[in-house]
Amino acid sequence: MANAPKPKKLLSILHCSRPVLFQNADPQFPFSIGGTAFIVRFRNRHFVITAKHVLTMNGFRPEQFRIQYRADGKKCLPLRSVYWLRSGNTDDTDQFDLAAWDVDEDAINVDLFGDDLPYGLREWDNLTVFGANSHYLYRGFPTFMRSVDYSGSTIQQGSISSRARYVGPTPYAHIHEIALVNDGTLISAEGLSGSPIFQVNNDVGQFSFEAFAGIMIRGNSTKVYFIAHRKIIEMLVDVCAGRIIRVESP
Repeated sequence: MANAPKPKKLLSILHCSRPVLFQNADPQFPFSIGGTAFIVRFRNRHFVITAKHVLTMNGFRPEQFRIQYRADGKKCLPLRSVYWLRSGNTDDTDQFDLAAWDVDEDAINVDLFGDDLPYGLREWDNLTVFGANSHYLYRGFPTFMRSVDYSGSTIQQGSISSRARYVGPTPYAHIHEIALVNDGTLISAEGLSGSPIFQVNNDVGQFSFEAFAGIMIRGNSTKVYFIAHRKIIEMLVDVCAGRIIRVESP
């Protein structure tokens, strides 16, 4: 089949995940730490995706949002506009907890990604059927594993890469539940909002076929709710077509 996904090393799909930073005006305290985001390449454009509530957590503003090319590097992506969805007249608001930044394609230096490449998001990923028999992986940057040493001008950016088990859909539109496989390392889910989730079906050895499953928005160290792939992909399709503009503040 011509469009079938190519097998790849299992953990390479997790390299798109990044810790969120917020740039401060004070030169003595240039950065603060936030949640998680991930970088995708979609329709030959780069986007940074996170949970919308991450943009204003702890009183930060969207214009302070920064994402590194690599979690262990100092260079940040040249971001342009941030897009989000109107919540409308509904109490079912979890499905709108999405934000996507587009990247300045004329200014980006893809060589700075190194091996931490963006995920190649495909429109047919939204055809993925969730099920308990598939494997699920995620990577996020919990707050308890991150710290800023202002005296030494260094930022510690520890991450969690682990498995999860699909539980099922929730009563809320586009929202599903997964159970995190926790060996005790994950003591708090704070900072995992915005983490990508992937469904993986093993092939041979260390190779697998993967599909994007969704984005974490809230939960704890054992149970997490996520927005399903379809909502994110539909949003990016609309952004690429010019149908979503910055219409409200997060």
